[in-house]
Amino acid sequence: ITSMVKQPDWHITLQGPGNGITMEDGTLVFAFQHVDAQRVPWSGIMYSKDHGKTWKTHKTCPVRETTESQVAELEPGTLMLNMRNNLRTGRMVYTTNDMGETWQVHESSGKLAEPVCMASLIKVKAEDNILGKDILIFSNPATTKSRSDITIKASLDYGKTWLENDSILLDEENGCGYSCLSMIDRETIGILYESSTGHMTFQVVKITDFIRTVRVKDNL
Repeated sequence: ITSMVKQPDWHITLQGPGNGITMEDGTLVFAFQHVDAQRVPWSGIMYSKDHGKTWKTHKTCPVRETTESQVAELEPGTLMLNMRNNLRTGRMVYTTNDMGETWQVHESSGKLAEPVCMASLIKVKAEDNILGKDILIFSNPATTKSRSDITIKASLDYGKTWLENDSILLDEENGCGYSCLSMIDRETIGILYESSTGHMTFQVVKITDFIRTVRVKDNL
């Protein structure tokens, strides 16, 4: 894979960390990062259309000092890249409709607080959750001060706004702060994270525990 995606003058290339995704059309996608010849980090995506046999990349996202990103498919063919920002101005968020050939800044870019840390992002389709709505779910240390306040929050408008009143605080003390989200069933998510009490902590959370102001769809 390295020879397929790494340019010769890059100092380092690696994925994530965190989840990869399968797009609606079956394309496998991982967020990745690289450090260029001037030692500047950038983020982008790598993808495979042949079940992982070959991998491609195009242009990395045009915002420097970004690393450890996560990717989600908002709608068929539209990918969101949510990136750690070493410049400490909030998570950088861009979208692409052509697998990284071109990028557009998302209106939420810079609005999600972080202390310079990895975060997790997953898209849950309406038919796969109890609310019957498309949901973006995000976890990170939700503060600019330290790797504390591990929080899960959600968006019902593809990341334009986040339901701050419906977020849930899991751990308010300092830790290493990395996390990874996954759906367990239609009502429940799981989160594996570096907590203040253990090197790795796994916690199960009901969707209705952090999305409390949205009515559950009838007959589900």
